[in-house]
Amino acid sequence: MTVTELTGAIQGLLAGAFGDVWVRGEVSGCRRVASGHVYLTLKDAGAVLPAVIWRSTAARLRFAVEDGAEVVCRGAVDVYPPHGRYQLIVHEVQPLGVGALQLAFEQMRKKLERRGCSTRAQAPPAVPAPPRGPRSPARRAPRCATS
Repeated sequence: MTVTELTGAIQGLLAGAFGDVWVRGEVSGCRRVASGHVYLTLKDAGAVLPAVIWRSTAARLRFAVEDGAEVVCRGAVDVYPPHGRYQLIVHEVQPLGVGALQLAFEQMRKKLERRGCSTRAQAPPAVPAPPRGPRSPARRAPRCATS
């Protein structure tokens, strides 16, 4: 048996046994690459699991997956033959504790605060008063001629 044949057999076994699983863990090493895919590691106290979120799935997420986030991922375990490593191909991500919409709101609020925008109600800027007094002939409104 060759390395390729063995890796293919392992890939088939993993796909059959773990074709649709839910995995809970903490996100670490999260990075979005130029192609739009997101590579990350899910970890707990006893193990780590490499994972990938393909661009099409990442585009549908309602929140940004960040290091330190506690999440539950649904996906399939697959083998990446060139490296001989298994990884979770993520199809869905749900944050633990806070809902996806609330998390997205909080992330946007923090982003705006970093840019200097305040979330507190602010008075609109004062509108300058129109100029008073006579204007120069060049700035006067034209008068309509009446017959």
